[in-house]
Amino acid sequence: AMKRRFLAICLLLPLVCIAQDYRPFLPGKLHWFAIGANYAMRIDSAGMIGGDSAFWMTPLALPPNPSCSQNNFTNYLPDQEGDFVDHFLLGADGGFRFVSRGGDTATFHTQRPLGSQWQFLSNNNITAQISQRTMQLVGTQMDSVLWIDLSDGSSYRLSQHYGLVQGKSLSHYLLGRPAILYDIAELPSVPDFKSYFDWQPGDQFSTVVHSNSGSGYNNYERWAVLSRIESSAGDSLSFVFRHSFAQVWYPTPDTIIFPTDTLTTVLTRASHGFLEKATYELYEEGDYYHVTQPWVTDASYNNRKTVPYITFWRGGLVDTCGYTLYGAIASPCLYPYHESYTKGIGASFLEFAIGSTITTCVAADRELLCYELAGQDSLSPCPADFIVLNNAKPQPSANLQLRRHQSSGEWSLAWDGFRQGRYTWQIFDLQGRLLSKEEVVMDRQGNRGLTLPTSAGMYLLRVQGAAGGEAHTVRVVNGAW
Repeated sequence: AMKRRFLAICLLLPLVCIAQDYRPFLPGKLHWFAIGANYAMRIDSAGMIGGDSAFWMTPLALPPNPSCSQNNFTNYLPDQEGDFVDHFLLGADGGFRFVSRGGDTATFHTQRPLGSQWQFLSNNNITAQISQRTMQLVGTQMDSVLWIDLSDGSSYRLSQHYGLVQGKSLSHYLLGRPAILYDIAELPSVPDFKSYFDWQPGDQFSTVVHSNSGSGYNNYERWAVLSRIESSAGDSLSFVFRHSFAQVWYPTPDTIIFPTDTLTTVLTRASHGFLEKATYELYEEGDYYHVTQPWVTDASYNNRKTVPYITFWRGGLVDTCGYTLYGAIASPCLYPYHESYTKGIGASFLEFAIGSTITTCVAADRELLCYELAGQDSLSPCPADFIVLNNAKPQPSANLQLRRHQSSGEWSLAWDGFRQGRYTWQIFDLQGRLLSKEEVVMDRQGNRGLTLPTSAGMYLLRVQGAAGGEAHTVRVVNGAW
C-alpha cells in the first residue's frame, strides 16, 4: 500500500489553494450529509502521485461479516474503504479520479463542455456528461452547482465552493456495496472538539448516574458554570463549576446530600479527538478506542445534532473475523460501551464500568437530563428527583482551581481562602480506588505542582484537613466527560 504523507496543503499542494472548479471534498473539512442514517466524511491526508495531487479518504471501521463467529470480543474490521473509496486524484484537465484499492476508477470532469460524454467507470460502460451549471442554495449559501448525469439514470451535483451536494456512493459502483444517496446536510466545517462544549458562565445543567445492578445508587448532580477558559493553542478547555451532589441508594432508601463545592474540569483535544472524526472512523486513545456512529438530530435536546459512539475498552489483534479484544485474563467488562455527544452541550449519554466479578460486569450510565443556557434555549424543568439537591449545604468559602501548563502539560493546583495548616491530598478513580495520598502544608493562598495519572479517565482530587472537617473535591477529566 502506498505510504500516506501528511503535507502542508497550501505550501506543497498549490493547486488546492487556488480556485478549483467543483472539487468534491475539501481538505481539513468535515462534510455532513443527510441520508437514511446520516453520514460525515473527510479527507484523511494528502500528497502527490505522479504529477497529480492526491487526497486519501478516511478509512472506516466496519462490522465483521455476519457469517463470522460473533462474541463480545469481535467488534469491527478496521482500515476498510469508505463510500467514496480509497483516494482521488486531481488532474491537470480538471478531472477528479476516485480510485479504489483494487485499482478501479470513477472519473468526474468539471471543465468539459455541456453534453460532452466520457467513460465514467473503468470497470463497466457507464458514461457521464455535464448537463447543466446552475446557481442554487447550498446549505445556507448560494453557489454555482455542476450537474453530472450518468447513462444509468443517476446524477451527481458538485458545488464550486462547498463540494459534493448530492450523489450516489461510489462504493456501490466500485466495491459492489448497496447504493446510498448522499444529500448535503450543512456546509463543510473544520472539526473542533470544543464545539460540543458551548457552556458559558451563567449556564447550568443537571445529570444523573444510574447503576445497573439490582442494588445500587443514583447520583444526582447540578452544575452551574462559573468560568470558561480556552487555551491559546485551542487544544484544551477548562470549566469551573459550582457543583451540587446527592446520592440516593436502593432498594434500601438512603439519601446522602453532600456540601455544594467547586469543581474544575479540563477537556483536551488529546482526550476528545474522537469528536473531530468522520462516521465509522476509528479513533484509538490509550487503552480504548472509539468508533463514530451516524449522527442524528435529537428531539430530546431541542433538535441539536448528536453524534453517538461505540467505545471499546482495550485494543487487541486483528484476526480473520475482525477487531478482537483480548487480555491475559478475559474480563467481563470488555464489551462495547455507548456514548452520545450533543452539539453545544457535551456528553448527553455515557456508559461505563464501575466494577466486576469474575463473570459479571457492573456498569452505570450518565445522562444529561436538563439544562438552561443563559439567554438561549433550555430543557427544563428537571425531574422531581432533583429536588433533593435543594437541601445541599452552602458552598465553603475556600476554593481550588486546577491548572495545566500549555507548553509542558504539567498540572498544578491553586487554592485560596484555606485555613493555614496540614491537609491530606488524595486522588481517587471513579471506582473509589485510592491512587495516591500525601500530606501537604497549605497557607491561606498558594499553588503547587500536582502529579496525576497518565492514563485516560476521570479522577477525583480530595483535599481535606488532616484532622478531618472541611473537604474540597476537584474533578479532573482526561477522556470521556
